[in-house]
Amino acid sequence: MQISISSNIKQIAKQLDHMQKRQLPFATSTALNKIAIAAQNSITKAIPFIFNNRKKWWGKNQPTGIKVKFANKYELVSAVYTRAYFANIQEEGGIKTPRSGHKLAVPASGA
Repeated sequence: MQISISSNIKQIAKQLDHMQKRQLPFATSTALNKIAIAAQNSITKAIPFIFNNRKKWWGKNQPTGIKVKFANKYELVSAVYTRAYFANIQEEGGIKTPRSGHKLAVPASGA
């Protein structure tokens, strides 16, 4: 899922003085980062109700956790993501395949 936010920042920048124009990218990156952190917190609170979990894989400190890529004043893009290989299949649906040559367990009747 991708969400895009746009603004009329260029029109506003025309009305600002030199000092305000210099601070505008920093203020924009700060706003983007706060939105990304809020999204991260919202996602981590919702995951226990969406997935049936045995482990808390979504924690910020976990390798597969919900992470934030922060914006800076030179690159005004922030992202909320996970490295969990199974998250996309769980959320979007799809075919589960074995990882790196391992076998995949398939439940069968009478087993």
